Amino acid sequence: MALCGATSVLLDAETHDRAMALVSHTPHLLCSLAAARLSDLDESVLRLAGHGLRDITRLADGNPALWADVLAANAGPVAAALDAFATDVREAADALRALADDNGQGSERTRGGDRLSLSLQKGADGRSGIPGRYGVPEPAFPAVEVAVGDAPGELARLFGDVAAVGCTIEDVDIEHSTERRAGRVRVFVVRDRLYDLAAELRSRNWDVQGLLSPAAP
Repeated sequence: MALCGATSVLLDAETHDRAMALVSHTPHLLCSLAAARLSDLDESVLRLAGHGLRDITRLADGNPALWADVLAANAGPVAAALDAFATDVREAADALRALADDNGQGSERTRGGDRLSLSLQKGADGRSGIPGRYGVPEPAFPAVEVAVGDAPGELARLFGDVAAVGCTIEDVDIEHSTERRAGRVRVFVVRDRLYDLAAELRSRNWDVQGLLSPAAP
């Protein structure tokens, strides 16, 4: 495995199956279940979808037959992970009902809001621990958002201009427009280069549409 560039991790079978259910198999199935809810929606509704929906359903593009075999081979741990997820979903639904109840007491609405905020915070905390480059959690980087047409070479030209001004791209995110043949590219860089990069890209005739700061912890 080392000859192929892989890093071996030795686990007993039970630990391996439980771990893969949590970090791979169950997330894939949840993405597919979320995408399945969209299958009967009218196209006019789907055109309202933003980048977040594409992100959360991306894994649903996986080969269904292949993934059915993968899930069947680890059925028990995946089912247990789904049961835990279902509990979290029910708790979130109860919190939302408390917020939606016009006849609810103020204290009930407050508790509902607190429970919902806690669920969201736990999600943010969980994501923050996912290893990025070099096996450590990724820091939150700000981004320059640039409008980019779909002419051949436009993306390469943007990356070349970022490199020409001496910036390292820490991450990149592309959002395609549903209305025209164009998109928005978010170039993530270290904070102390953000404003310099935006100014330099404007000077090179790029349509800089904004600067994005990471959410406060």
